[in-house]
Amino acid sequence: MLKYNLFLFCAWLFIIPAAIVRLYTKKDTLHTLKSRFSIFKKLDVHNETIWCHAASVGEFNTLETLIPDLKKHFKNHEILLTVSNIIAYEQAKIWMQKSLANGSDMSAVVVEHYGDILYKLGNIEGAILEWKKAKNLGEASKFLDKKLEDGKLYE
Repeated sequence: MLKYNLFLFCAWLFIIPAAIVRLYTKKDTLHTLKSRFSIFKKLDVHNETIWCHAASVGEFNTLETLIPDLKKHFKNHEILLTVSNIIAYEQAKIWMQKSLANGSDMSAVVVEHYGDILYKLGNIEGAILEWKKAKNLGEASKFLDKKLEDGKLYE
């Protein structure tokens, strides 16, 4: 037990400075670091939601090929894809644009999440525009009004 605790102590001595460097060099955000350590707040999802999380670009690429099959087998379910990597946000943006072009633009939840992706990528004006669209569509997250009021992402 002593060896294990000593190992954990030494690991944290390395992990904390490495995390600070990644924040400083903008390779990660505070949100992405939290999600790497599985520190999630409870998401406001519907009963018929399949939640897929990709912690790396490789996982995102794998999910990108699996999601069409999920949609085929679970037609009445919403699919929520979350990512924790800046590069994966870029890919998620492209994937969401395709989804929105194929009919998901009528889902307040999907449109709101697209706004969240834009916010994470630094496009604040685009995020606010998508959040306004989500508000007009109806049922979205409990944070949507606060996002619109403050122009900031809340999760």
